[in-house]
Amino acid sequence: QWSNWASVIVTDTGAIFASNFIVDYNESVPLSNIFGVAGAITGYNVDFVTPGGGPADGTITGGPAIIPGVTTLVTPAQFASMRVIGGLAVSTDTLWVQPIEGSQVGPWTQATLTEPGAVTATNTIVFLGQSDPLKNIFSVSTAGPITSLNLYLNAPNDGSVTGGPPITPGVTTSVSLTQFMAMSYAAGPSTGSDQLWLQAVDGSQVGTWVEASLTDRPFVGFGGTSVSSRAD
Repeated sequence: QWSNWASVIVTDTGAIFASNFIVDYNESVPLSNIFGVAGAITGYNVDFVTPGGGPADGTITGGPAIIPGVTTLVTPAQFASMRVIGGLAVSTDTLWVQPIEGSQVGPWTQATLTEPGAVTATNTIVFLGQSDPLKNIFSVSTAGPITSLNLYLNAPNDGSVTGGPPITPGVTTSVSLTQFMAMSYAAGPSTGSDQLWLQAVDGSQVGTWVEASLTDRPFVGFGGTSVSSRAD
């Protein structure tokens, strides 16, 4: 007697799988960490998509020139030495890889690369009569060769930026990293909100403008009493 046929479902996951990554400014991540590969691969098609398409976005190094939006064929040896470098600008890039095994071509596999850029900001409350260092409001990466920073204080405004070159509201001012580290935001004489913008410059490249919202308000002491300055 013959028994009943039994079925088995076999799932073919393909020759390659991907992991999404956060890549900080000037951080270097091997493609072999982003993509896992199985089988006797003879080549790869690589396609890199950056929303900005500019030099401040992420780049791929260590192999043939990878032009965003152009499919490039690389050998397994080249692929093993290639790396993604995090860009100066805030960006979400997409890296596609397609394995080739002889005459067979596999499916395209996507990895999403989130790049926070060289500058991040924290919205801050500054009490009237007080100031807060800009280095507490903005975090500037020292992982790469930042050559200068652009500052912009929205107009009209109530507070001011002190400790460095004059910052005129509504005018972009270039400062060095050393000058920036000594500068502070001083709250104005009355309650209000200001917007301070910072942009990193890396040689000929410029990053994303990053905004910090600064709220000027009185310090409320014990018993609900408002005072114009805070006693430490």
